[in-house]
Amino acid sequence: MWKLNSYSHDKNRDYEEVLQKYGYAGSFSEYDASKILIDKSQEVSALDPFDTDKKWVFYYDESNFFGKFWLKEDGSGQHTFNTDIDKDFVLAGLVVEPGCDLVDKDDLWKKLKLSLQITELKFTKQFSQGDFLHTIRKTRLYQLLQYIEQKNLFIHIAHVNSFYYAVVDIVDSAVSLEDIEEYRGAELRDIRYELNNFKAQLYKVLHANREAVEKLFSDYSYPDIDEESMEQFSKELVGIFGSRRELSLDMKFLAGMILKAGASRDLLFLRGNRKHIMIEDLMQFYYHFVLLFQNSFHIFDDQKEIRRKLEQYEFVGKNSKILRNYTFADSKSDIMIQISDVISGTYAQLYTYINISDDNRLRKDVTEMTDVQLNTAALLWRLMEKSDHVNPGFIFSVSSIRINERVVFFSKLVAQEVEKRGT
Repeated sequence: MWKLNSYSHDKNRDYEEVLQKYGYAGSFSEYDASKILIDKSQEVSALDPFDTDKKWVFYYDESNFFGKFWLKEDGSGQHTFNTDIDKDFVLAGLVVEPGCDLVDKDDLWKKLKLSLQITELKFTKQFSQGDFLHTIRKTRLYQLLQYIEQKNLFIHIAHVNSFYYAVVDIVDSAVSLEDIEEYRGAELRDIRYELNNFKAQLYKVLHANREAVEKLFSDYSYPDIDEESMEQFSKELVGIFGSRRELSLDMKFLAGMILKAGASRDLLFLRGNRKHIMIEDLMQFYYHFVLLFQNSFHIFDDQKEIRRKLEQYEFVGKNSKILRNYTFADSKSDIMIQISDVISGTYAQLYTYINISDDNRLRKDVTEMTDVQLNTAALLWRLMEKSDHVNPGFIFSVSSIRINERVVFFSKLVAQEVEKRGT
């Protein structure tokens, strides 16, 4: 069983001390938040699919922040994606119980053999070596992850693949759950999985033809397609799939549903949007945890743009009092956020590696890993798995299910190699 260090003192008192440390005035227990007021006008109920009553303290930093995902004009009238679609946005960090022993900076510096002249942990300065495989060669990263595990700290991860996010509206516009039930018939097992399976298959074929997708999206001002253009858009989109004779049954079904929706001008989620802008901003992923864990306290790295945008939202409790269950802290003086920077940077590199690797490459790379690489990769998976076990809400992904399955596949390859070598 994965357990935090036990302690007997009052947790509520500890929680008040955390809030006071970060300049929060008042008692957190006064608030019982269940709703969010967006832009001071739109009220939305917060979903609660996990154990969200328990109090935690979340620390955050981000990697591969791209602001918004859009098609930028290249000077010739065509548009290209403004960011590398294989570099997923990752918002991640530490999560602890109030009262849990936090990290002692002097102790950590000794563990990592860092000079006292270094005042701040930075993923890009002390850990990153450019890509995932080179980064996990560093003994220092393994030592930090081992330190996190030994301190019984957990991690949280929200990871978003921008390209997947942009194209799944096609499936949601063309395929209903009833359509899937009729298509699968007696073979249907999990309808939500089946829906995500179609999204994964669409992502795979479009990802492999990104230049054609950029041109198509540019020509039709995706994701804001005129109704009279939907039929032609759907034909050109399905043309990217390749020869119908060579398509799988699933892709033939998906192609047929897209053509049908296009012919009836019923691609619902591909109209009424801003032309060429597929992700307006990333704020929904920042307030995802704030909403999901409303009894917890959330501490973000103090980035001006993030602070400005997040403070446009007001969170309202049942007693109509404004809830501020988050704050901002300067990473230079907060070791927990510094560690969160390393966590987000490392997992961002992991997802990029998974995005660009097929199963054969993963097999080859794992067999050629050094012992340090193997043990570090195994520890990355172990931290994620144990955190997910404590609360499934700690790990949140907007990506193809195939990518997440490949992460699991990679972890199994690593475990098998570790066992084989006896490291």
